[in-house]
Amino acid sequence: MKCLIGFTLLMLISISNAGKISREWNEKMDLNDILKNLIEQFKELMPCGFPDLGVPPLVPFELNHTAFDFEQKGLLHLDAEINDLLVDNLNVFDVVNIDLKLLQIQLDFSFYFEAIQTTGTYKAKGSAIGFIPFNRGGKFAFNFNGLTLDGSIKVAIDGEKISVTDFKLNPTVESVNSKFEGVFILPLNTFIFNKIVEAVVPNFLTDNKEQVASFLEDMIKPQVNDLLDDYTLQDLIDFIGNAISPGQARIC
Repeated sequence: MKCLIGFTLLMLISISNAGKISREWNEKMDLNDILKNLIEQFKELMPCGFPDLGVPPLVPFELNHTAFDFEQKGLLHLDAEINDLLVDNLNVFDVVNIDLKLLQIQLDFSFYFEAIQTTGTYKAKGSAIGFIPFNRGGKFAFNFNGLTLDGSIKVAIDGEKISVTDFKLNPTVESVNSKFEGVFILPLNTFIFNKIVEAVVPNFLTDNKEQVASFLEDMIKPQVNDLLDDYTLQDLIDFIGNAISPGQARIC
């Protein structure tokens, strides 16, 4: 979540201040290339986070607790919570596409992550294959392989204030590695459970794009706008300008 908020802040500040960025970097450079350079420098700052904006270190990213529901009819239902989550490799990605549309004040983007690794502990209850109940907890490891994030951000500027009006994010993944320990008493049932998860997740993201995109927008956009409400546009521009300068990498 905080990682997505950090990306969103960088993108929308760049959109709103595109003209100034172009003049300060190189008037002959394409704005999309400038944004790509900004993102590359943002990667280097991810281990530092942006504490002034309430964004913690993003590599590795740590989260004490989160809860969620998941259901794929006939295969898997989960009512779960994740604790002591650690996510690594969030700064190892390729910028597949960046397209700044100045008239719409909108940025379309596509990022590709070769592998994102997660570990932590879980508590979960639900059923597998529609009839095998479980109510367990333990350690887990879960990797996303070939994760693509396609999306767009559209902003509105009102005087000295900026807000996100539309935020779309469509994740797809080539495969996942699931290793939840102790889901069932019998190790074979736990093995089957993990194989079901590995089969279900990529297809779920592909088959439920609108549902997933709507869920992410409802979750992320209000938090970003609440954060933006505490700052003027100039505050944000100055902050990013101090953190990321043309041709200069920062070390925290």
